[in-house]
Amino acid sequence: MNYRLTRKGESQVLYLYRLLSDLDNRVILDEINRTVHEDDCRNIIIDLSQLDYMDSNGLNLLLAMWRHLRQCGCPLMLTEPRPAVQRLLEMTRLRAIFEFVPSVDAALLVNR
Repeated sequence: MNYRLTRKGESQVLYLYRLLSDLDNRVILDEINRTVHEDDCRNIIIDLSQLDYMDSNGLNLLLAMWRHLRQCGCPLMLTEPRPAVQRLLEMTRLRAIFEFVPSVDAALLVNR
């Protein structure tokens, strides 16, 4: 599996492991939508620490989540992007729209 979604308190943590496909994106977005609307999730944390590379599918997922969660008033935080992913976010100027937190644990503390 390319990802894992885990509930931690009032947060949902999405761990990304490998490149994502369009199908992965749809499944993840559906799960995030359900958890925000049905499970009263207060924020979403995306752990990028295991993702060596990101392509347009990954960028599309991040942007789609950001747009949807912003409309719902649900914060989205990214943690620990590896250098290649960090460069891509900087080159595409997307780093400016996302909130970055040093680790999942730090993000969980921010949201208490």
